[in-house]
Amino acid sequence: MNDQNFTTVIQEYLTHRSSTANDQKLRAVILPQENLKSLNTIGQAYHFIFDYVYFRMIYVEPDFTTVSGYAPENLLTGAYGFLYDILHPDDRLPLLKIIKKINQHWKCSHPNSLRPHVSFSYRIRKKNGKYIRLLHEWIETSSDSQGKLMYGLERCTDITHWQGENATVLMISHSDDRKNVVYDPKEEQSESCAFTKSEIRVLRLLAEGMSSKQIAYELDITFNTVNTHRRKMLKKAEVKNTTELIQVAYLQGTL
Repeated sequence: MNDQNFTTVIQEYLTHRSSTANDQKLRAVILPQENLKSLNTIGQAYHFIFDYVYFRMIYVEPDFTTVSGYAPENLLTGAYGFLYDILHPDDRLPLLKIIKKINQHWKCSHPNSLRPHVSFSYRIRKKNGKYIRLLHEWIETSSDSQGKLMYGLERCTDITHWQGENATVLMISHSDDRKNVVYDPKEEQSESCAFTKSEIRVLRLLAEGMSSKQIAYELDITFNTVNTHRRKMLKKAEVKNTTELIQVAYLQGTL
């Protein structure tokens, strides 16, 4: 898939975002199967498109069922919350650190620079209860004019047959002269951030898309209190915006 096709798909989706019927129609025509199958893989694989702005899945390929045993709707509606549920417990914190590392790397990249190849692996529990290891790769991405990640076409391949029990490691490879990144999250000693009950109440409403004003009304607290909770959570999670905060919360099981 080239940039133009990917951009066209995303623009079409944005045009009809508010309509459930149009969402279903778009999912049916997004990325024809012949385009996806043309991408060489090393095992059974599925593709999905993720909206990093609204933190939701746009499309999940039917082959998700072949790989995992679950229906695509499970991942489509559950997103990272569902992924957290089926992640191997030992891979949850490492994956959280990897996602944060990717976010940090993306912020430091020039908006117009060549896109790096990003890959990492983790284990998930299939519907039959068995664990498999997936190689997660970013195939195509879309960013705004400031370089902020907006959308990603991503592929997950079952590599259990050759990867075995190897560690969860992030690799970011550049096609230009920038230094490649190899990151092992287990080399870092850190605890997951702990939010207070009040912060979690605010966080859950933020995840539902509410504004600070709406949250203040819903929880019967002041607007300033909501923003104070938000700032404290951003600091604890070591992230810069609400989207990344929600991502961290899902991956560590807070949401």
